[in-house]
Formats: sequence, C-alpha cells, structure tokens
Amino acid sequence: MKKITRPIQKDYKMPCLYRNDIEKIIEILNEAEFKEYKIETEEYEFVNINEIPKDMNIINELYISAGYYYFSLNLNKNFANLRIAENSIKGEGLFKKVDERPNPSSTALISLKNFNL
Repeated sequence: MKKITRPIQKDYKMPCLYRNDIEKIIEILNEAEFKEYKIETEEYEFVNINEIPKDMNIINELYISAGYYYFSLNLNKNFANLRIAENSIKGEGLFKKVDERPNPSSTALISLKNFNL
C-alpha cells in the first residue's frame, strides 16, 4: 500500500504583501535548497528580486515558482494562491514557513489590487 501525496494549497482573498515579504519567501526557498526559482510579472521574468526596480510601475500580477512547480505562489488583483505540489514533511514545512509571512515593514507595498514593488 502506498499513500497518495496530494498538493497542499491555500487561497488568500485580497492579500497585501510588502517587498520584504517577497524577499523572505525567496530566502525560505533558498533555505529549502531550491537552486532555481522564477519571479514573473505580467510583462517580465526576473532571475532574482534584486532585478525588480524599486520604482517599477504598478504590477497587477506576480508569480513565484521553484523546483519545476513544486512550489508556486500566484498573486493577482483579486486573490493569491500558495501551492506545494507534494504533501510531505518537507512540503508541509515549506508551506508553513511561507504561510506565516513576516510582519509588514515600511518597505514598498505590494497590494494586490494595484501593487507596487
């Protein structure tokens, strides 16, 4: 008998993230030993968060993925979705760390109605 692994996911309504929250998520992915991750907006793909200009115009969508879509965080105007493809100890730990985002700071706001980096 083999247990079926199912994805872990959570939807958020009208989320609000700050640039340091995204930096923390990237830090968590690095700690989980994801060697590559992808950050995308509706118009650009970035290798890392430092490539995103701090004075960039309004962003309506942000997508972060790692490990061939093992991890994905999709943010848009109306909602956000966090998804870990494998319900394992490692997957649950990663999900919990990202779900418990850090306290907001005074860095530039990423608001999902119109979010600014």
